[in-house]
Amino acid sequence: MPDTLDITTAIATLQNSDATESELIDAVHALGRQNTAESTEALIAALSHNAYGVRWAAAEALLNHGEPAIMRLLQALETSSDPLLFESAHHVLKRIPGPMLKKAVEPVIEALEGPSPATYAPVEARKVLESLRGAV
Repeated sequence: MPDTLDITTAIATLQNSDATESELIDAVHALGRQNTAESTEALIAALSHNAYGVRWAAAEALLNHGEPAIMRLLQALETSSDPLLFESAHHVLKRIPGPMLKKAVEPVIEALEGPSPATYAPVEARKVLESLRGAV
């Protein structure tokens, strides 16, 4: 797929059950280069994809979208019990640049690494979001 793949086409590719893993990863890369709310949402959805390579690529691409994407990821964690999302979110949160935001999300990382992420990660994500919103 070309580098100029538009958001609509990339999202449609991610939703196409006949797309190859290579096509899906190309779509994820295209979304990673287009920092919009729509592309961020599609990348967060891709964090739960069945194919490990797609999840990994989505996690890496999401890092290009900055703090607003991290906030949206925390919102997704608030209501999730999906182990694939937890695994992918852990990858994203462990790699966030910037010491202040990285320190802020440490409780979420610890919850994701703990024995019961489905129980504690949503709670910690909510607390971190409240803390970050209060700091703004």
